[in-house]
Amino acid sequence: AENLYRKGLISYPRTETQKYKKTELPQLKNLVQSMTNSNVYGEYCLKLLNDNRYNLPRLGNLDDKAHPPIHPVRYAENEGLNVKEKKVYDLIMRHFLATLSPDAKGQETTIRVKMGDEFFKTQCQHSYEKAQRR
Repeated sequence: AENLYRKGLISYPRTETQKYKKTELPQLKNLVQSMTNSNVYGEYCLKLLNDNRYNLPRLGNLDDKAHPPIHPVRYAENEGLNVKEKKVYDLIMRHFLATLSPDAKGQETTIRVKMGDEFFKTQCQHSYEKAQRR
């Protein structure tokens, strides 16, 4: 993360902040717009912007008043990152896009079975999209 910060790809990586300043919020949509040409994230960024799925992030309780939450500040597609840097950047990018996305919808299935004197129970969760296809 420190290497990504030094390369100007992510915000300051050592913060507990969960809130963006109000003045930073408009910049987030511009950042998503700048990533629409990405081979990895472009399709999702376009979907967020064009399908009215873009949401402002929730504002958490923690704010160190010095730094925004950890997020990408520009796309790193042609930056020559090593394997570890790519993995960390991908994690940060996916988390960032998730904070701007609609809430996930899901369904839980619970099965309880009694066989003789024994009780068995299993549970699983499905994304709403997968549950709708069943």
